Amino acid sequence: MKNVVLLVLFIVAVSCKGEAKKETMNKETSPKVEEQTTVVYPKLEGVPLQLNYIFENGFEFAEDIKVNYIALQAKGDNNYQLIYGIDASSDLERIESLKVSANFYAENPKLFTDDLYKEREVRQVPSVAKISILDNEAVISQEFTMVPKEHKLIKFYFYSDQGVENDKMLTLKNIDLPK
Repeated sequence: MKNVVLLVLFIVAVSCKGEAKKETMNKETSPKVEEQTTVVYPKLEGVPLQLNYIFENGFEFAEDIKVNYIALQAKGDNNYQLIYGIDASSDLERIESLKVSANFYAENPKLFTDDLYKEREVRQVPSVAKISILDNEAVISQEFTMVPKEHKLIKFYFYSDQGVENDKMLTLKNIDLPK
């Protein structure tokens, strides 16, 4: 009987020791799971239900910067808003590290309010590429004031403090600002 009790105690001791080893090995060999934080972007407010699209064909500024559309909204008193619809495959973190610019080439540059723009015959409208959400899509919004209303060209591009990020610019021709 003593032998049976000793045998049972031996088996229990060996099995407990094996479980302790397994737990230690699992803790050491199991991969660490890092929690991913999801960035929550603010909702873009004050936008009409129907956007005034000036471009809807999609454009790739870079492999990781794609725009589905550009809308141009009138805000009153020569104030306007450009809305860039960002493609879901774009790198939002990279986009937020950049700036976006729209260069307006007026039909009649003499109508620009600033002498510098009259002389250059172009007005650059730069903005930090801040991401917002509109209808569950990432967008960039850019507000500005502009006179004149008729433009023979508008060129769009992304850039950083070091300069233009790539050579791809989107050029739209014969664009009139909404009234």
